[in-house]
Amino acid sequence: MLEVTIPSIDTWPPLLRITRGVTEPSVKRVMGRAIANLIRRHLRKLDRERPNQLGGQRTHFYANAAAAVQNPRLHGSTGVAVGINHVGIAQRFHGGVIVPKFADWLSIPARTEAYGTRAREHANLAFILIRARTTAKGDPLAMLQEPGGGVLFWLVKRVVQQPDPSVLPTEDGLLGAALEAGEEYVGLLLERAAL
Repeated sequence: MLEVTIPSIDTWPPLLRITRGVTEPSVKRVMGRAIANLIRRHLRKLDRERPNQLGGQRTHFYANAAAAVQNPRLHGSTGVAVGINHVGIAQRFHGGVIVPKFADWLSIPARTEAYGTRAREHANLAFILIRARTTAKGDPLAMLQEPGGGVLFWLVKRVVQQPDPSVLPTEDGLLGAALEAGEEYVGLLLERAAL
């Protein structure tokens, strides 16, 4: 869950500072929508710019994450929370160790036709344990090979994924979008009140 807390009043744009509008729930919702929309745009952009490394059929990981961005909810007195209900996006952002949950090995696609599929979806694969080689972490390495063909999947016991903070907009970008939307909304409310 991504949460953005609005900072102290000194950093607010002038109109929000004068009206203290950020404490109003309607203003916070507008600010939250701006954050959610910025995250959606950012993830869609990544989907266009980052095809899979093997060049095979795309799974549209980032487009699916963009579709999973939830509507904002109020959080505390000055906060708004925007969730992304998507498997894997937090792992990409924070990084960490990935281990198999329901199998003994993780399958890593070795060829284009394996991308976006699971090893169990392919019939007649031969399991070959490579005893002489290990991964950089010392874990055993194995492969699944088609009869008479090449390696379709590499099998490993775990993967260490490096954090990638670029999968989300910067905190400054999120805060800027929120404050700009909040100030615009408060200005609109003041215009309506003057009529």
